This record gives sequence, C-alpha cells and structure tokens, in this order.
Amino acid sequence: MTSLTIRLNKETESLLNQLSELLQQSKSTLAREAIAQYLEQQLTRHQAKQQLAASFTCNNKADVLQRIAESETGQYMTDEEYEHSMDAFFAKELGLTR
Repeated sequence: MTSLTIRLNKETESLLNQLSELLQQSKSTLAREAIAQYLEQQLTRHQAKQQLAASFTCNNKADVLQRIAESETGQYMTDEEYEHSMDAFFAKELGLTR
C-alpha cells in the first residue's frame, strides 16, 4: 500500500487549520442549537400536557362513580349489533358497503 504526503507552506497550513477550527465551532454551534430547539419543544409539550391535565377537574368522586355505574348498567349493543348498525350507517349516510 502506498501513501501520499503533501507538504504545505506555512501560510496554507495555517489557513487550513483556521478553517478546520471554524468548522468544528460551527458543528458545535449547530449541535447546541439543535439541542436547545429539542428541549424547547419538549418543554412546550410538557406545558401543554400540564394545561390539559389541569383542565380536567373532579369535584365530587361519588358523582363520577355514579355516572360510571349508570353507563355500565345502561343499554349496550353486542358486537354483532354494532357491526350491523355500522353497516346500515355506512350504507345510508355514505353510500358505502362495508
């Protein structure tokens, strides 16, 4: 295997070294900016989740439990009845056959 050695004059070598340093700084800057942007997005998402969680309130646990019990004892459809009703809906409203 052969190798090639290029000798540069001091001025060219200095310019290449400066360029290399600038490229390294640019990569570091880009990485920091990307990390900062990612963290800002995560913060925004976290704040949105907190706002959503704060928008739900339960003043009376007994009322909630009563509503759950009422919904569970109410009328419900079997899977077959649901499929039939959905087929009818798609046929009537959308003109589609499922």
